Amino acid sequence: MRLVQVSARPASVRKYPKRHTKRWLCVTLSLALLTAIQLLRPLPNATLVLSLPALPKSNGLQLAWPGSGQASLAAEGYGILALYGKQEPLATASIAKVITALCVLEKYPLNGDAPGPTLTMSNRDVVYYQEQISQNGSRFPVELGQTLTERQALEAIMIPSANNIADSLVRWAFGDQTTYAAYANEYLQRKGLVHTRVGTDASGYDPSTVSTAEDLARLGSIARKNAVLMDIARQDSASFGESGVYTNYNTALGKHGINGLKTGNNDQNPGALLFTADVQTGSHMLELSGSVMGAESLAGAIRSSEALVESALQNFEAVSYTQAGQIVGEARTAWGASTPIRTKGALELVRWKAEKVTEQHTLRAASATVAASVGALVVHAGEVQSSTTLEITTPADKPSVWWRLTRLK
Repeated sequence: MRLVQVSARPASVRKYPKRHTKRWLCVTLSLALLTAIQLLRPLPNATLVLSLPALPKSNGLQLAWPGSGQASLAAEGYGILALYGKQEPLATASIAKVITALCVLEKYPLNGDAPGPTLTMSNRDVVYYQEQISQNGSRFPVELGQTLTERQALEAIMIPSANNIADSLVRWAFGDQTTYAAYANEYLQRKGLVHTRVGTDASGYDPSTVSTAEDLARLGSIARKNAVLMDIARQDSASFGESGVYTNYNTALGKHGINGLKTGNNDQNPGALLFTADVQTGSHMLELSGSVMGAESLAGAIRSSEALVESALQNFEAVSYTQAGQIVGEARTAWGASTPIRTKGALELVRWKAEKVTEQHTLRAASATVAASVGALVVHAGEVQSSTTLEITTPADKPSVWWRLTRLK
């Protein structure tokens, strides 16, 4: 038997065309690219929804207004709070001296307790004094050659309300009454006191200087910003050496926080007081200014002003709208996760009760997956406001890989 060796036939190998290989490679790369795009593209912004507390309602006022004339009340940072009576120009009487003092101090400012330049009394100044004697006006005695510092002259017009020194002071500072009146009236327009006008003298003894209670409240706010004038106005008395010690006509000083400003009375306006007062409510200091005009007497104007200031404090209230860290909304993601929106700080203010509290907010786009500021919240009550940042402090859960891969938007 013969063995025959048969050679094995090689297995056939199926070959694919090159074009099929390229096609599969393209598909694979496309899938990889699409996966990368889906995983890496930015997440959509969350929907931010606020759910804010109810706003407090405004309340009625209970103010101790005078029984006649006109009156006003204002506060720093609040503006004019309330008015009483018909606001029509009335003689300011000696309250005009506040305008005199402000104009002189604008032209010749003083620092601290500096005495300032010296005024030497002339024949004209002696005549001013004699005129006030004949008219029974408030006055300060002067003699030819007598000297007063600028500060002493200001004390003389603000404390004993010396009419003659007001005229002497503007003659020294501006040359004559006409030039002063032009300067003062431009000053008043510049400060927005459009219902106030300086007339033919600097003291207000003449009824041609007029204003309204509203304008005088604004004048008080302007005077508050002049430290020298306020230091003088709050003095109970002033010593003038050999001329003696003079008492302030403003007997309301020190009562109910009243720390200024100027009394006034003449035939056209028997009783008037422009007052400033600092009163405390909780931890907040309120800086009030206001006036009573057209009272039956100076004593009546002072009593009415004291009662008005005392009643004003009862018409302010502390409003706490939100606490720091309070939840005021929610950020909702497209993949179903959510996280709270919180206030960074507290929203608190002291409001005038008659003022309605309103809110304004802004929101900015955010994914909600990182801690970040997402907007701001502000509450207003008239001119007073409080604001805080809205923020996400605890990021929302990030989406799953499957959600990222299958998302359409």
